[in-house]
Amino acid sequence: MWCVCSFRYQRAIAFPGQSTLSAPTLDSYGAGYVVTLSHTVTDGSATNPEVLAVASMDFTLPYFWTMLTDQYSDCRSNGDYHCFVIDSAGYLIIHESFVDPETSIRDGVEGRHVAEMEPGVARLMIANNLLERGQCNNYQDERVQYFYTVRCCG
Repeated sequence: MWCVCSFRYQRAIAFPGQSTLSAPTLDSYGAGYVVTLSHTVTDGSATNPEVLAVASMDFTLPYFWTMLTDQYSDCRSNGDYHCFVIDSAGYLIIHESFVDPETSIRDGVEGRHVAEMEPGVARLMIANNLLERGQCNNYQDERVQYFYTVRCCG
């Protein structure tokens, strides 16, 4: 059972009524890396619905990649396209290197950002105001930290 401090729970609560995907984490039961699809469950009120729960399911990375490439056949390894999915902060949910044994990332897949894995795409997103860089002060470490927000439809 998740506690309310779970990032998957918090992400779903932040986007009520929408399905959310969480970046990969290592499954505690041995399934390898998984991504989580979550959605809020509400009381059904037409105005101001109350969130009662969050329903979630995990997908292993190979299975999620298969679903993506089955839906979008251009994403299959043909060299013309490089498909990936990012969250609202620009962190990768799925990337071909997460599942391809030839190009697999050696240091794990957690916390991988589009600016790291696809810098050319990130530059284009920034230039077209789709990826916005922000900053905040970390007073404990006495340094400036940077973060990104994806500005998209909806």
